[in-house]
Amino acid sequence: MGKASVIATAVEIGTSQISILVGEVTELSVTVIGRGSAPSGEAMRKGEIRDMELVSKAFEQAMAQADESSGGAVLGSAIVTQVISGGGVICTTGVGTASVRNEAGIVGEAEMNEARSNAQVIEITPGWQIINTDDIFWRLDGRPVGHPLNQRGRKLEVQVLIVLAPSAQVANFSDLIRNSELLNAKLYNAYAPICAKEGTLTDKEADDGAVLIDLGAGCTDFLVARDGGMVEAGTLQIGFDHVANDLAIGLGLSFGV
Repeated sequence: MGKASVIATAVEIGTSQISILVGEVTELSVTVIGRGSAPSGEAMRKGEIRDMELVSKAFEQAMAQADESSGGAVLGSAIVTQVISGGGVICTTGVGTASVRNEAGIVGEAEMNEARSNAQVIEITPGWQIINTDDIFWRLDGRPVGHPLNQRGRKLEVQVLIVLAPSAQVANFSDLIRNSELLNAKLYNAYAPICAKEGTLTDKEADDGAVLIDLGAGCTDFLVARDGGMVEAGTLQIGFDHVANDLAIGLGLSFGV
């Protein structure tokens, strides 16, 4: 393992399966070095935890597989990303601005981050929290720009998609990780449709416009991408289990066939 590399682990607590992916991350690449999974069984329903004791046991099984397949590297994870989904998650939008104050009038990372931060100043219902944001579009001095970095202008504006989730729901997922041997890792949240966009769509597809649907067992995630950003996203508490059940009834088969 190179000196500049770190171990990063992704965890998804799904309706039908708990999945863990372990990667070695450098500045230039991500290499998958291990994985683990275990059936969720009756522990999950429609993307949300139904029985904490059962889901903890399933998580331990998935962790044991990930530990073995990664040669113990998962226990040294510096970063853990937990994938969040479920019907409780909602999306809204916010608009933020920033002035380009440097003498040259060139947009830098500081101005972009300031505009993003200002866009997140919204009224949030108590018991909810922002888990992710994604840029929808930028304007510089009133004109649309795809990527404002290093362009000249005086007023920068951004519209962002803001993902909100119940704090208790997020904390339940976090507790599984914090109570495991990943206790000391830095924990991040990632909304499932954003993960699907980053892992599936090319930059050109996201720029040209695309609709992405991720059909899970108990939930279906969707997103609409355009100009590189997410215009809309959401989660429906209907998944392939419902489709399979309807087919089983229509064809006179048992659900397990």
